[in-house]
Amino acid sequence: FGLLNEAFHANYGWDLFYNVLKGIPTGDKGPQDIKNYVQRINQLYPKGSYPMNFITNQDTNSWEGTTSEMFGEAEKAIAALSFTLPGMPMIYSGQEVGLDKRLQFFEKDEIDWTDSRNLRSFYTSLVQMKKQNPALYNGSEGGDVQFLDTSDPTILAFQREKDGNRVISVFNLSSETVSGTVYMDAYYTSVLEESELILESEQTFTLAPWEFHIFSNHQS
Repeated sequence: FGLLNEAFHANYGWDLFYNVLKGIPTGDKGPQDIKNYVQRINQLYPKGSYPMNFITNQDTNSWEGTTSEMFGEAEKAIAALSFTLPGMPMIYSGQEVGLDKRLQFFEKDEIDWTDSRNLRSFYTSLVQMKKQNPALYNGSEGGDVQFLDTSDPTILAFQREKDGNRVISVFNLSSETVSGTVYMDAYYTSVLEESELILESEQTFTLAPWEFHIFSNHQS
């Protein structure tokens, strides 16, 4: 962390990847671990600095597995977390088209850029959301995380706000369908689904396995 004080604004977010995200699909990690991680980042990172959030890179793809192998049905939820939690999201080569093989590490190994799993539009929406809403900007330019109370411990809900722009994210971080209440209120547009919804102060969600919603009151 000394280099963040003297030289750099960002470093690789290995702590988020290894200690939290990898354990979510197996049930070894959950919402409380993400809350603990954010608290740790707030305590350790100098003001204005931030981790680079990744769910794959050249090391993990080659030696541990593709995003599909590592996250399975939770892959989109994990990717969305990397864009909505504090930090700068990283997209590794081929991630946005569902790279389905482990690239050779020491040899030339070309990527098939066919969008085999229809992920390009999904990542495009995440990038646009990140760039357009000040609440999700990097470092001190973005909004702090405020975790919202939920009636089910497998539901993670949090909001980030900056200059009146607010983003609320609701995730089912489990392989089971859950119903639960999130405590909030306001008028929001669903970012990825382009629909409008008035959220009640006690909003009930029924969420399929790994289902998530991202709401915003920001008008681009």
